[in-house]
Amino acid sequence: MTEREGRFRKGSGAMLLLLTVLANAVANVSMKLGMADKSASVEGGVVSTLTAILLSPAVLLGFMFFGGAFVLYSAVLSRMDLSLAYPVMFGGVSFIVLVVGVCFLGEPVTFLRVLGMGTIAFGIALVSRSG
Repeated sequence: MTEREGRFRKGSGAMLLLLTVLANAVANVSMKLGMADKSASVEGGVVSTLTAILLSPAVLLGFMFFGGAFVLYSAVLSRMDLSLAYPVMFGGVSFIVLVVGVCFLGEPVTFLRVLGMGTIAFGIALVSRSG
């Protein structure tokens, strides 16, 4: 592989990883929105839980985005080391979900959540620098 091909492969891997992070975050938020008012159905057992899931457009959208994230992540792994791709994906999704949860879903922001997110970001920076 030439140097140019190597740079393209890494660049396209980073772009695919970003798309994977976004798709995974959208999937998680969609699942949360779709299941937000379904606690009674979930407590009612397996059949009522499956019914609640299958009748929720937001949950089905979440499944679709999880499927897209799976395909994208598979492509990422053909271009990047797993030991780098996974922490970046996990941290990116965690950060986006935290921001959406706080800004749009009214979830509390606590010192420990912020500290945890900072710790994750620091760890990702260390992993990416160890290249």
